[in-house]
Amino acid sequence: MMFALRPVSRWLDHVTDVLFAILLFSQLVKYCKADKPFNCAGGSIYFVAHPVDTLLYQSPDIYHDFYVYKCVTTVVFTTGDRGLDGNFTNSLERGLQAAYAFMAGVEEKEATWDEDKVEVGDKKVLLRSLNKAPNVQVIYLRLPGGKPDGQGFDSNHGETLKKLYQGSFMTVTTTDEATTYTLEQLRAVISGILKQRKAVDIRIMDKTAAIAKDNQKECEHADHSTSARIVSDVIAQDEIEGKVLRWASSERISTIAYIE
Repeated sequence: MMFALRPVSRWLDHVTDVLFAILLFSQLVKYCKADKPFNCAGGSIYFVAHPVDTLLYQSPDIYHDFYVYKCVTTVVFTTGDRGLDGNFTNSLERGLQAAYAFMAGVEEKEATWDEDKVEVGDKKVLLRSLNKAPNVQVIYLRLPGGKPDGQGFDSNHGETLKKLYQGSFMTVTTTDEATTYTLEQLRAVISGILKQRKAVDIRIMDKTAAIAKDNQKECEHADHSTSARIVSDVIAQDEIEGKVLRWASSERISTIAYIE
C-alpha cells in the first residue's frame, strides 16, 4: 500500500496561515478591549521627552514592536524645538511619524495620519493615528523643551519640565498655548493615559539619572530624567500594572520592576 504524502512546503503554508489567523484574532481581541481614544490595548507604551528619543534610545525594541504588529503608543512630553519659532515643531513631529510609518511597513504615499484632540485627565491632548496601521498612535503634549541643564529658553519664558517638577514654576504652558498644566494636572493626564491604554510594557527614560543642575555641562538631559520621574511617580502612586523598562541616553539599563 502506498501513501500519498503532502509536500512539506504545502504543510508549512497551512501552518503559516493558521498562525497568521491567530495573530489577527489576537489583535482583534485587543481592539475590542481598547478604551477610547486608543485603538488597541496591550502591547507597549513609550514615554519620551523629545520626538526623536524613541529612535535614538529605544530602538531596536520599538522596531520589533512594529514588526510583530504590537499595539504601540508613544507619548512625547516636549516639542524638542530648542526654543525655535516657525514650523520646527511640526517638522520634528512629521519626521517621527515618517519613521514610524516606514518601520510599520506603510508605503510613504499611503502614510496618512488621523489627528484628534482628545480629553484625558480633564485636559485635551493631541493624538495622531496611522491610518494604514491603526495600532500605531502618538500623543504630543507639546510642552516646552529645556536645555540639557533644564533652564529653558526665553521664547518659552524659561518654562521647563524640570522647573515644574522641582517647584520653581507652578505651571507650564504648551508651546501652542493651548493648555497650561500644574504638576498634578500633568500627572493626572499621564495617569489617565496609562489606565486607558492598558499596556503590558511601559518604557521610560532613566529615572535614576540625576536631574541636571543649572549650568551643568556634562549631564543627562533634564527633560529625559524629569519625564521619567513623572511617569514613575504616577505608576507608583496609582499602582499601575505593567512591566517597566528604563533606558539611559546611550545604553539599555534594566527592568525596574513588575508592579502588581
